[in-house]
Amino acid sequence: ERRFKPGSILRTSNPRLFFTAHTDNDHTSAEIDKFRMVFYFSSTAPESYKAFCDDNGPIDIKALMESCSLIQDKLDNPKLAKRPLVYYTYSHPDCVTNAVLLLSAYTMLSCSITPEEAFAPFAAVPGLPLVPFHDATHGECPFVLTVLDV
Repeated sequence: ERRFKPGSILRTSNPRLFFTAHTDNDHTSAEIDKFRMVFYFSSTAPESYKAFCDDNGPIDIKALMESCSLIQDKLDNPKLAKRPLVYYTYSHPDCVTNAVLLLSAYTMLSCSITPEEAFAPFAAVPGLPLVPFHDATHGECPFVLTVLDV
């Protein structure tokens, strides 16, 4: 088993849909230049969560549904039919966790699989920087809310 590192391309439960996280925009550009047959795409949902206090998500249902629609549009695009699709975000743990939630929800809904089956490809990656969601308060969170809980 290889540990996660930024730039690693991870499988999802959809055979054409993959995930990666990059350290910054330069890293993304370098990966795009290196893997020309891959179609990289993203949305602002994982990065745009607006915290009230010390919270880090989960992303709201509107952002989730817009992202699911974006993913489906890419998968349905005939010009992309022969290319692997890689959804990317920044490698910050909050961004990775929200992106994994988004991709797990999408594959659960589109593939008619359980949350556990949709999350399994991510759970199997050692070192993937997933963090529990924090409630909208300051200080220590009294409970743990994970991607599977959402």
